[in-house]
Amino acid sequence: MKNRTTIVIASLVTACSAGIAMADGIVYITGAPVGSKYDGSIGGTFAINRVSGDVGSPNVFGGVTANQFLTFCIEPRAALRSNINFYAQIATSSAHGTNSNDTANTNPLSSITAKLYREFTDQGDFGRVGSFANGYTTTAQTDAIQNAIWAAQGQVAVSSLTGDSLALYNWAKSNQNGLKGVRVLRLWANSSGGVYSVNIQDQLTMIPLPPAAWAGLGTLGCLLGASHIRRRKLAAA
Repeated sequence: MKNRTTIVIASLVTACSAGIAMADGIVYITGAPVGSKYDGSIGGTFAINRVSGDVGSPNVFGGVTANQFLTFCIEPRAALRSNINFYAQIATSSAHGTNSNDTANTNPLSSITAKLYREFTDQGDFGRVGSFANGYTTTAQTDAIQNAIWAAQGQVAVSSLTGDSLALYNWAKSNQNGLKGVRVLRLWANSSGGVYSVNIQDQLTMIPLPPAAWAGLGTLGCLLGASHIRRRKLAAA
């Protein structure tokens, strides 16, 4: 019985390690609604178009349909192509390190980034900092959100931020409270035998999703499973 329990726990630990990211669907990317305040000039927002699978909860506003959601990119120097299908994974880190050209490492999703994106999807007021005191109305404000996200992910120096970008970063840093459903949407050009290759610029997405599509929560589920086995073992002792 002891050996069997050990094997089950070992299997759970393996599943935990594998649960950091998983394939959730196929998507293609288009620009934000042209002429809208979301049509920034330096990165986001982009529209994720769902072809198949569960890739995120929709944020239906600004001309976006129910099968799309607006998102920001994480790596300013990574490649991005529009209107081509990509394989999508939901994870708690981007596929690049803190340098967009670093393909050997990953970069954890910052809770500062999560605060900014959650505020965006909730159509919040961003603490009414800077020009946001008069509402969210311009493409320059969209650019400021993008810059603050890049800084939060270590892609640009915080010291390089000015104006709204700096105000947003400082506000999000002071009000961060975990990922709160925000995740990274890793995008891959190729898939072969369950192995993904050619990472495209990662985006942001939101859960909840159906349980089979959740990723980044695997560790919690594994720990709960291991705890349940331990309780059963103690009860039988």
